Amino acid sequence: LITSAFHMKRAIACFEKQGVRVKPYPVDYYSDDDPVSWSYYVVPSLRTAIDWQIPIKEKVGWIVYKLKGYL
Repeated sequence: LITSAFHMKRAIACFEKQGVRVKPYPVDYYSDDDPVSWSYYVVPSLRTAIDWQIPIKEKVGWIVYKLKGYL
């Protein structure tokens, strides 16, 4: 299974729900070489909102998939 590292947990769960075992190959990692302080993640800014968008969408996706019975 090749998909974004952010989506991998949900994608594996979907396949396993159908009884299909997969070998995961996560791609599209998001990382930054610049060290940031803890305040970067909690002080409101446009950049912080953009960086939180993917994990929040993935969590919402997990909840929706669970409610729809995909997981």
